[in-house]
Amino acid sequence: PAVGAVLLRRHPACKASFSALLSDITVENDAALVSDFLDACDIVLVPNSGVTIECLHKGKPTFYVSGTDEIEDDYYGFVADAILPRFDQELLQRGSDIAAWFDADWEARFARYDATIEKPIEQLKRDAGKAFLHLVEP
Repeated sequence: PAVGAVLLRRHPACKASFSALLSDITVENDAALVSDFLDACDIVLVPNSGVTIECLHKGKPTFYVSGTDEIEDDYYGFVADAILPRFDQELLQRGSDIAAWFDADWEARFARYDATIEKPIEQLKRDAGKAFLHLVEP
């Protein structure tokens, strides 16, 4: 009862049809930017996907749903590394618990995947530029 809408976004390589799903589910335009899609989401449920990092970087509570793709369980190790919790439907009934996983300890673990946790993006861009120049200088 706490869910107002469900949005689906296919992986760019996915050609599966979602036409058989319930009529009240919206399938997002595949050409839309992930960041635009995430702006419309309160929480995100993901299979094995690198988009997980982008979802978490954008500040969206993100949960792993096993069995929603054909890849082995927790293929990337995000659940094992405790940066991605497994989805439990009961969370939807306890809305205040949704963000509980994503505390200061989680942020420290997530910093291994997202350097912007510890350094501003401008600094990281400068560092990357210097590293690139070092590689190409004679």
